[in-house]
Amino acid sequence: MSIYLIIGLVIVLLLVSQFVVSIRLLEQNKKGLLEMYGILGRADAIIAGASFRASLPYYCTPNILTAAEPPTIHIEEAIHPLIDNCVPNNITIPNGKGILITGSNMSGKTSFLRTVGINILFAQSLSLCLAREFTIPPLRLFSYMRIKDDVQGGKSYFIREVERLYEFLSEAQNNRHNFFLLDEIFKGTNTIERVAAATAVLSHLSSQDSYVMAATHDVELIRLLEDSFDAYYFSEEISEGEAIHFSHKIKKGGLKQGNAIKLLEYFQFPRPIIDQALDLKGKMLSDDKLANKENIP
Repeated sequence: MSIYLIIGLVIVLLLVSQFVVSIRLLEQNKKGLLEMYGILGRADAIIAGASFRASLPYYCTPNILTAAEPPTIHIEEAIHPLIDNCVPNNITIPNGKGILITGSNMSGKTSFLRTVGINILFAQSLSLCLAREFTIPPLRLFSYMRIKDDVQGGKSYFIREVERLYEFLSEAQNNRHNFFLLDEIFKGTNTIERVAAATAVLSHLSSQDSYVMAATHDVELIRLLEDSFDAYYFSEEISEGEAIHFSHKIKKGGLKQGNAIKLLEYFQFPRPIIDQALDLKGKMLSDDKLANKENIP
């Protein structure tokens, strides 16, 4: 047998022997190694949390209510962590009341939903909120945002909406203390059925010992849900020079005027299109068949 072959076999056997010894040592010290990994993981998480806190303009420790306390939600000067110079907003949600948010385009409805949602998540996972004050009961968080159709699965946008809302209804029926965030409910269907179905679903969710916060362009919902939902809105300010400024501040009440056509004008769409749109809007608002649609933006 060649000397080189013998040397090679010896090296292989040594490597196998070292591997077996290593496995045996790992098994013998498994408990200590797991404890060490846990300590390193906690230290890494603490460092990451401290770095995140240091990057924030301000934050607070959330007040998580006990079962003996009234389950009211109170939020002061909440901001979103990914929005530079985010405008802080306040809101109080009494127990048994939903929140319906209307607003013109680009005014901040969806961003506010995300701000509330991410702070609820942070409150219950990191014990940290991007707010001056944040008081909530223990909550199970669900969101109805960025719904997409499924081409390969043969499911339309509306069907995906229906599936998601069915999950919400099941959760509301089987569990308490849910918080549902909904952005443009039933956007995938026609106006009349959208308003009717949205009214029924939102009313049912709100009555199931759950919190509901919904953003919508359908201002008819304000009147239809006035007994169970408080109305808030976001709007823009238009200066004398026709410049559009968004304050991104939430206000109590319902939206009185929209800005869709004004934004077409701001982005310099052809004047005939603007004039035709304004003319049609005026005719639609004066139509007796649409007279029950109050404050259409």
